[in-house]
Amino acid sequence: MQQPEFRSSLSPIVFFDKLPPKVCRSCGQQIQEQADCYTPDCHDCQNPTPHLKRA
Repeated sequence: MQQPEFRSSLSPIVFFDKLPPKVCRSCGQQIQEQADCYTPDCHDCQNPTPHLKRA
């Protein structure tokens, strides 16, 4: 028996645009996602030493 073809009315671009922004799990700050962003923590929480924090 042939399976019915699944067609989504939502394009992938619209789907990803509708996702909520990614936020840091530690401080709740919104994370600027990059192509290689795999961690759930922002830059400041990944590097808690003061001299490594971004301005």
